[in-house]
Amino acid sequence: MSCTNCGFSVLSSAAIPAAPHPELLISGVPSESQTAEIEAAIALAGQNITAVDAEMEGLQKALEDHSARRRELEEFSLKHQAALSAIRKLPAEVLGEIFSWCRDADYDGELRFDPKWIVTRVCRTWRAAAVSTPRMWDEIQVGSALYTSEACLVLLLSQQIQWSGQLPLSVKWSGPYNPSPAVTHSLVDLFLSVAHRWRSANLWLGRSEYWIPAADSEYHILAEFTGSFPILQKLEFCDTLVTEIPASLSTIFRASPLLQHLKLPLCYRPALHHFPWTQLKTCHFPACTAPDIAEVLRLTSNIVNVSIEGYHRDAWHHGDERPASVTIPTLQTLTVSTYGLESGTLLGALVTPALQRLTVEKCTLNHHQILDFLSHCVLTHLKLDDVDLATDGLLAMLVLLPHLIDLVLHGTVDTHISPSFVKALTCVPGRRPPSLVPHLASLSLAGLFRCPNRVILDMLRSRNAATGSGALRKVIFVPLYVSPVIPAVDELRAEGLDVTCVQPEKTL
Repeated sequence: MSCTNCGFSVLSSAAIPAAPHPELLISGVPSESQTAEIEAAIALAGQNITAVDAEMEGLQKALEDHSARRRELEEFSLKHQAALSAIRKLPAEVLGEIFSWCRDADYDGELRFDPKWIVTRVCRTWRAAAVSTPRMWDEIQVGSALYTSEACLVLLLSQQIQWSGQLPLSVKWSGPYNPSPAVTHSLVDLFLSVAHRWRSANLWLGRSEYWIPAADSEYHILAEFTGSFPILQKLEFCDTLVTEIPASLSTIFRASPLLQHLKLPLCYRPALHHFPWTQLKTCHFPACTAPDIAEVLRLTSNIVNVSIEGYHRDAWHHGDERPASVTIPTLQTLTVSTYGLESGTLLGALVTPALQRLTVEKCTLNHHQILDFLSHCVLTHLKLDDVDLATDGLLAMLVLLPHLIDLVLHGTVDTHISPSFVKALTCVPGRRPPSLVPHLASLSLAGLFRCPNRVILDMLRSRNAATGSGALRKVIFVPLYVSPVIPAVDELRAEGLDVTCVQPEKTL
């Protein structure tokens, strides 16, 4: 029998049997003959149930077959749709440009899991596009290799160097974990085989249990190198815990005529005369002492940017004489981060007539020495971050900075933004420009705001470049702990001032 609606064939013999005595379904006691008739009807229903179960099993199998066939058809359709995808029509050079953005300069994991290597394992077309894009491979680094065999590591790096063509290279070496001496030699030799293409190098060398360069370490292999680095512009040594940098490494400096940026730990006072200070433009000293910094800066003649980190307060000790002031006529940017120590000792020994940007972080200021230092500068940007700030000292500093454009004052948790400081920044009505830092265009303050809101608003409105007498265009407030939230932010924005107020912090 077929369904009149859809035509589906169903069992005609599996119909529900007619009730032999429907009146007995409500009440009554069947006779013997009625009992026999009812039992026969029940037996027939059971037979029909068995037939229906068999039919359902067949239908279930048919449904599973159709579902499987549908999945196969869908997979077929998707695969063939992929063949028509627009990305298939992209030229190889466009794919290569897209893939070049997969580079991650900060990636320090397993080399084979680097995103640019993953691209090469997708399909032949992608691999061909990646391999034919040298710019995708010009950053070569050796880092952690816990799950990559040494042979695989050498092979991958060899391929990358080959695929990079003749482009200048950025080299980063932190070394595989516990490599064998043979592998160390192979990898360093591989890197040095393209030394003529090094443009920048970040080196963490000589790893050992006691942080002392071993006889077969990368330091000594590099020191024995007789080639040159003709286009090397940036060199960074990151081994702040290694006890010495062998003097024989001076070969790398003599062979680098274009070197301009150097990162070098001075905590163990290396033989400074080995380094090409006169040609350097920027220097970063991650660990140092004041005598070394003074000596280095005395040797420079073209230095523009210096960053000093981890400077020791007891720098002039063990009989060291405090040097005469060091004049650095070319220095324009200076960053000093001393981690809670006093920075004035060092700054007091420097004379920087061309300095425009000064950042001092995580230290205590000696106001007498910092004032003497600032009196020889033409600062346009000053940042004091996590520095113990006193109102009188700050105002005395600002008096010496008439060219200041950008001021960042982020004090410690005990620093108060006092009414006297805010009032000192307020323009006197009718006076144009302001007497204190008249060209200030950007101001960022962090601390405990202990002044009435009206005082803050008066200062901001008086300096607003759009409506007031000053040049102020941008303001950032970071009230700490229980400081009040700076009011009228929307009103100030409507008046043309770019104001950002960070919510107060209640805990460190």
